[in-house]
Amino acid sequence: MAEAIVREWIADYKCIRSAEIHSFGCTISQNNELIQAVFTVLEEKRYHEEFLEPVCHQFFSFYRSREENLQNFARQYIPCLIG
Repeated sequence: MAEAIVREWIADYKCIRSAEIHSFGCTISQNNELIQAVFTVLEEKRYHEEFLEPVCHQFFSFYRSREENLQNFARQYIPCLIG
């Protein structure tokens, strides 16, 4: 289940236009199912290895964006990435 949610999240971000970034950031920051799925993928790394690189790349894109909601979304996973 987590894999499908994360896969869809990655695909959705690739398809959005610049005018939709703010709305996307607001939506994902309140999407508890997505937040939990990403935590699951990161905490169970050995079962979800194929997602680690795309998820980290997405976090990097979010962090570098000017959209605060995307930056905050990426920041919440830093402890999980380090640990």
